[in-house]
Amino acid sequence: MSANRSPLVWLGLVALGATLLLVAVLIAIVLFATGPEVVRAPDERQRRRVEVLDARPLTVTRQWRGFGTADAMRSADVPARVSATVTELPETTRAGRAVTRGQMLVRLDASDFERQVEIVTQRLAELDADLAQIDIDRRQRADQLEIERQELQLARKELERVGDIRTRSAASQSDLDHARRDVLVAERAAVATQSQLDGLEPRRRGLAARRAAEQSSLDLARLDRDRCVVRSPLDGVLERVDVEVGENLDRGERVARVVDLARIEIGLRLAASARPYVDVGGDVAIAPAHGNGRDWTGKVARVAPADDSGTRTTTVYVELDQPAGAPGGLVPGMFVEGIVTGRSQTERWVVPRRAVQNGRLLLVDEGRITSRAVTVDFHLERAIDEFGLDDRQWAVLVESLAEGQQVIVSPSRSMRDGQYVEPVGGVARAAKKPRMNTDER
Repeated sequence: MSANRSPLVWLGLVALGATLLLVAVLIAIVLFATGPEVVRAPDERQRRRVEVLDARPLTVTRQWRGFGTADAMRSADVPARVSATVTELPETTRAGRAVTRGQMLVRLDASDFERQVEIVTQRLAELDADLAQIDIDRRQRADQLEIERQELQLARKELERVGDIRTRSAASQSDLDHARRDVLVAERAAVATQSQLDGLEPRRRGLAARRAAEQSSLDLARLDRDRCVVRSPLDGVLERVDVEVGENLDRGERVARVVDLARIEIGLRLAASARPYVDVGGDVAIAPAHGNGRDWTGKVARVAPADDSGTRTTTVYVELDQPAGAPGGLVPGMFVEGIVTGRSQTERWVVPRRAVQNGRLLLVDEGRITSRAVTVDFHLERAIDEFGLDDRQWAVLVESLAEGQQVIVSPSRSMRDGQYVEPVGGVARAAKKPRMNTDER
């Protein structure tokens, strides 16, 4: 009988134990929920130190970033001006060598042009001889004409004298006719000589025209002969040399290309919205797009009159001067980025670019972190000494901040709202550096 009851006894004991355990858990829950909250004072030694800056508005000038390719403002493709064979290529005519204006690059065979100069010179000598003979003939005809005119004058006086004698019946009709015949002969001789003299002038003009044409041919032959020495048209550096000794060149064929590295132009493509704010003469900071640490400063020389509807960009042309041949200079073909500074200045709130993470800014308020959503209007790339930081990249905010509000400079994922921190920097750090104009670079 006792053996049959043992399972029931054990089942009762298990039920009793479970009931007691459930009651104990319920009592613990009630005690925990109704017990007083323990407020733990923050341990100053456990606060995280964070770098902050004190927010303040600054007068800033808007900047636009663009990209473009550098190009030499002065360059020349040096052509062959005559058809001839290359006879000399100096050692100085090599790609990468510096050249000066007028320096010989290539010498061509000039023998044909020298022969042409000799032929034309001989023809000119013949024409000069003909012109000299005409001058002699003209002087002779002029002297002869003067004599014949004097003879005509004498013949006319003789005719008058015979006529007077004839009126007094002292001379015969035959004498009168003979005197008239002498006048006609003298007039005929004078007219013939005058005709010969007048005919010399057209002949002289024809010879003079032929001589002028031959002189032009001589000048052209000499010019072609001189063009056999191909010279650099400007100071610069040889970018390429396209010929070799023995090569036959045609007129207009390129011999070499020379570029002047002293003056560089860059066509920067900016957002079309920058057009109203960009002025000719504005400062532009230029740096290689691959970022090798080099930078240059140029000026906006001109602005394209139309925007590119496909890319929605406008092109500004930047010019800069640099020492020719200096190492590390800006060279044609280099892809660069440029930061163009606009003309208008406004007072805006500026924070380090690294302080904005995922569109939020972490602030320190009474020793605790608070986050705030912000919108970046545009970025600046330059030094701002008012904050005492070495940063060169800054974010200009659309929203306003409170004067003196502490902004965490380098936020991290481990920082959370409500976390106690110890701010470091701010006013104390900024006071260590002298205040400078924010527009200084």
